[in-house]
Amino acid sequence: MDVSDQGVAVINAAKRDTIAAVATFLGWVLTAALVAGVIFAVVVAVTGRADVMADMPPDAVPLGLPADRPMRAEDVHDVRLDLAFRGYRMDQVDAVLERLADDLATRDREIEQLRARAPEQS
Repeated sequence: MDVSDQGVAVINAAKRDTIAAVATFLGWVLTAALVAGVIFAVVVAVTGRADVMADMPPDAVPLGLPADRPMRAEDVHDVRLDLAFRGYRMDQVDAVLERLADDLATRDREIEQLRARAPEQS
């Protein structure tokens, strides 16, 4: 075997080592991705969060809100909303805020009407 054949043999050995190293690295990456996927699937299955959040039934009143009278300050303090995966249930928060806005608008209209009548009564 002459010098040029030895050089080719060294280059081929280096290529084989490089290919082996890349194959090993890709094997580890694939294994890590597979493990992460399994962990994700287990977490989703255990927490039950793969489904979509159920809609609030029509005409339902979130717990703590009076249906028969305007809200008072203590009603706001007593409101309890269910916790969802990343915070409060958005549909319940939206319903409470909409109700508060409606009650405040009604109260503002009544105050304006009373103020308008006050000079007439004097």
